[in-house]
Amino acid sequence: GELEDALAVVAWARGHFRCDALWLAGFSFGAATALQAAAQGARPVRLVTIAPPVGRIITQPVARPDCPWLIVQGDQDELIELAAVRAWAEGFTPQPRLHVIEGAEHFFHGKLTELREAILGFVREG
Repeated sequence: GELEDALAVVAWARGHFRCDALWLAGFSFGAATALQAAAQGARPVRLVTIAPPVGRIITQPVARPDCPWLIVQGDQDELIELAAVRAWAEGFTPQPRLHVIEGAEHFFHGKLTELREAILGFVREG
């Protein structure tokens, strides 16, 4: 039901705020949900997926969103292998931007400033 919830929020936000320029973002499970919502009609203008659960929740092919897309991944993630995320990202055309944070594990303990800076850099481009 999380995907349906996300799509309902997107529809509500567009109707309530009368905006079309909607961004989607999510962390881990939320990254998978944001990606699915983007692929199923949410039409974000930008997408940010942090520590996407490649090989755990994201196990089937998914359509590449038609928007700029940032993936942020820690190189010490104990749940999601960087190599799996890198290979997955390289399978898309065009490839999403992959930002790897050295020394970061799944929850980015001690690396939240670097995570914020990676996201803000992407935000400033839009």
